[in-house]
Amino acid sequence: MQKYSYSRPGCGARIKRYFDQGKHFQAEPQHVKTKGMIVACGKEVQRVSVTDRLLNIGDIPIVLARVAVDTSSLQKPLVKIDFSTMIQVTVPSGIITFGAQFAFQLVRNCRGEREVLNNYQYIADLQKNVVYNIRQSFGFTFCDDDIFCQRDCCIYTVELINISIFGSNGDPVIELAIEDSAIRAIAQGICNGFQHEAFKQPVCRDVALVCGKEKNTVDISPVISADLRSDPIILAKLSLDVNCTHKPLVAINFSTLIHVEEAEETGFTEGVQLSFVLKRKCNGVENVLRGYEYLKFIDRAEISYSLKNAFTFTFCDDEFVCAQGCCIYTVELVGIEILGSGDVISRLVIENSALNAVLCD
Repeated sequence: MQKYSYSRPGCGARIKRYFDQGKHFQAEPQHVKTKGMIVACGKEVQRVSVTDRLLNIGDIPIVLARVAVDTSSLQKPLVKIDFSTMIQVTVPSGIITFGAQFAFQLVRNCRGEREVLNNYQYIADLQKNVVYNIRQSFGFTFCDDDIFCQRDCCIYTVELINISIFGSNGDPVIELAIEDSAIRAIAQGICNGFQHEAFKQPVCRDVALVCGKEKNTVDISPVISADLRSDPIILAKLSLDVNCTHKPLVAINFSTLIHVEEAEETGFTEGVQLSFVLKRKCNGVENVLRGYEYLKFIDRAEISYSLKNAFTFTFCDDEFVCAQGCCIYTVELVGIEILGSGDVISRLVIENSALNAVLCD
């Protein structure tokens, strides 16, 4: 665990006593900007649910998530933003629709100065005359190295600015959902300096990057529905030593690859829904921190398909109360549900699972 210089807020300035010809005086306190790190957990602001054809956003973007970072205690800070969300696209009938495109922007607002830092797109490729119901993750990472001149508090927001349906005849009928958005910021000063203001946002005394391990891969063929809650499949596991910590904050990142295959000869089954949970176990007490769902549903008209993509999420554990022993985080597969008129799909593979965390104390 790496150590950083730190003055704990609320503890008061260290007073030095000097003696000059038998007299003593108190020196003025000098606050040192640290070369440490700040981890800030943001919040989901708004969810998007569209069931009436097309959403008209207009000139006011929809703020999905927001995080505030006070970098006044850091010298020449760098800020890394991690964002993740779940997007669900449903085409309830086999209309002539070829795709949907979502446009997002990352915005920084410091002292009322609003700046768009980057733009992102998510494209759902749909096929003609096919019924779709797809729910999968979308995320990005951005490093803000242009914040040297900013002081005090900056607010980062991820905003939805446009949804467009393309390649469709007439008014598209499509259902959209954006939910479970999560954002976090990690800020670090790159050199030492001085300041004369008290800290407003605590700087990590100790920072540790902890890497977990993949525990199990899933390779099932054929696949049927299964409730795995009583005997879940642990995909990844991370152990965290929290001895001697004060009030730790743990920022979790998880990623895996999911591969779904459906052969023509298996019948009329259209898709699969997978249920995951993130768990934390400390001193024998287990908590489910959050649940996630992954969904692939394609009415393929007996046409075979093979789909492989990433599933990721970010989670900030800012309600961490344990300060001794070892805590274990796991991501577990707890349910498989086959969708459609059949009861089996050809193959399901879940592999290359990775779980890591940043511990800030």
